[in-house]
Amino acid sequence: MGFPAEFVWKVRSMYNGIFSRVFLNGCAGRRVNVFAGVRQGCPLSPIVFICANETLLCLLRKRKDKVICGVQIPGGSGGEWKVSGYMDDVCVM
Repeated sequence: MGFPAEFVWKVRSMYNGIFSRVFLNGCAGRRVNVFAGVRQGCPLSPIVFICANETLLCLLRKRKDKVICGVQIPGGSGGEWKVSGYMDDVCVM
């Protein structure tokens, strides 16, 4: 998406080495490393999610090959529907 390398490095460093714990009846469970996703409550998380998700959706829409083919749209225009995304919901045809 054309972000400067320094910006990407700073964002990546915020998500490096994160983990979660499950609390049950006031007791903390063991540490579970998180390798994907965004941090809950972080103001940057929605922006990171949208940038990653929109990039994926654009790539899927633009891809012109037989591996990823969509549903033909009726009416003879030759268009096809491959993917639809709204907020955190994604539907791939």
